[in-house]
Amino acid sequence: EEQLLYTDDSISVESCRITNSAGTLRLAASLLGLKHDEDYKLLANLLTKHKSASLAQGMRDGLVKFLYSELFDWLVQHMNHSFSNENNNDSIKSQIGILDIFGFDRRATLEQLCINYANERILQFFMHNTFSQDLQAQEEIPYVPMPFQDNSSCISLFENNSVS
Repeated sequence: EEQLLYTDDSISVESCRITNSAGTLRLAASLLGLKHDEDYKLLANLLTKHKSASLAQGMRDGLVKFLYSELFDWLVQHMNHSFSNENNNDSIKSQIGILDIFGFDRRATLEQLCINYANERILQFFMHNTFSQDLQAQEEIPYVPMPFQDNSSCISLFENNSVS
């Protein structure tokens, strides 16, 4: 895992430099579609000039979060467009949405997806530890099986690196 690492410039507290730029920044620039050296230098200046190392790292992280969010929005928009049936005169269209914990349909955003994923992981942890027969046996508590919704298959969709 490569990332841009920063060190404060010894000459000025108000500037820093990228310490491991051997390819990492060039790769990022290429993925952003920046093909010319001037564009590369502009990106490097944006991420370093007139900034301390900690401020530059914050800007780097903010830029990455913004790019992930934009990519997610683009992906959802294109998927929703492909789901719409333009040949059908009915106004029924399929689309991707996200239900929150209360069942409210929200616009599919990366932030909402991450919130729902975190909530589901917390709920899974709670349910497993609360209704686990092993834990109750350790505590010598009579075990009465209690059914609960296990959404581990949904969570595994996000956690597995399978391409299938």
